[in-house]
Amino acid sequence: LNYSRSVPWNADSGQVECSAITIDVDNELVWMSDWVHSNYIYKYDLHNGEYMGKLHLRATPEWTQGLAFYKGDLYITNDDGDADRNEPDDLWFVPKETLLNNATYISHEMAFNLPPFRDYGEIEGIDFNSDTNQMIVLANRGMRIVLGMPQDYYPGYTREIHELYVFNIIDEDDGGATVPANALATESEDKEASVTAPEGSSSGRIKMISTIVTGMSMLVGGAFLLSA
Repeated sequence: LNYSRSVPWNADSGQVECSAITIDVDNELVWMSDWVHSNYIYKYDLHNGEYMGKLHLRATPEWTQGLAFYKGDLYITNDDGDADRNEPDDLWFVPKETLLNNATYISHEMAFNLPPFRDYGEIEGIDFNSDTNQMIVLANRGMRIVLGMPQDYYPGYTREIHELYVFNIIDEDDGGATVPANALATESEDKEASVTAPEGSSSGRIKMISTIVTGMSMLVGGAFLLSA
């Protein structure tokens, strides 16, 4: 990765940190989330970094970790499930028509259930590959996290495991055409998996048909290394 530039957040906005950042090409904005106060997302001018306001999310999601746009709509990953209670984390949806409002009602897109996820843990970032029609999310498992701070390993784990989950998408705008799953190399302990998303786990706007899981080797110097 190459450093591009920094966009300082506006402290007067109420934002106290940045847990995710994404580019809104249609509106020429940079959007940031705040893990501590997830009831707002904050917008900045793409070109000069000027603070432009904030969008109130109702009902309020918890512990926002990722932001990404797909066809103009905003998707948010939230670490809102309690792994100690075997609760899945969630994906939320903000329609493009409401992004420039003062407030909007967000809707639940899908839960990151088992399967295809291999264990309960911490959802992290999200991105979309429009060329392959896929959604990619990063998830961690194995480490007990309390208010963002690592505590200890869950039974059966000796390290934290970082994985990319790649979802093939059937988009209603594309007439429901199935996108083939391409095999991806995985970490030696995990073979490639392709499974149907659980019934009722998706809202219907985007139908998650199958997933491919690729392992991530380890955290080295703050950078994730993909098992290519």
